[in-house]
Amino acid sequence: MPVADFQICAAGDVDAPAISILSQEAIRRTNAQDYTATEIDAVCMSHSIACVVEFMKRRHVVVLKYQDQIVGTVSLEKDKLHSLFVSPDCQGLGYGTALVVYIEEYAAKLGLDRICLSSSITAQRFYAGLGYKFEMRENRPIGTTYLMAKAI
Repeated sequence: MPVADFQICAAGDVDAPAISILSQEAIRRTNAQDYTATEIDAVCMSHSIACVVEFMKRRHVVVLKYQDQIVGTVSLEKDKLHSLFVSPDCQGLGYGTALVVYIEEYAAKLGLDRICLSSSITAQRFYAGLGYKFEMRENRPIGTTYLMAKAI
């Protein structure tokens, strides 16, 4: 899939089921190397359709579409990037980077000068490659994450 042929747009409630499926598939296939099955199940539960609908009430959620299919998503709440997921079959094609750049530009338009995020163990190198700096380890019941931040 060529990375140039995509569209990023605001998500609507109608997108919640696709976002939920995409998120859970990415968690199960991508993060399984770094987290236990119990941790994966817990994180997946927090990305149910109902949870995604709730996120959408307080976050700016966007989707990345390739040929009218949602293959990526990310959201911003205040100054925190949340829930960046790209379909495992589309990872490594630049879609994740495109979504982060989109959110950074959106945040800058809001007047923010910094974005933070809680990175999975799996994604830490990806975010570091985009200029995010490690701030602290976050030990959570559903698995370790890393608080990272970047000036924008």
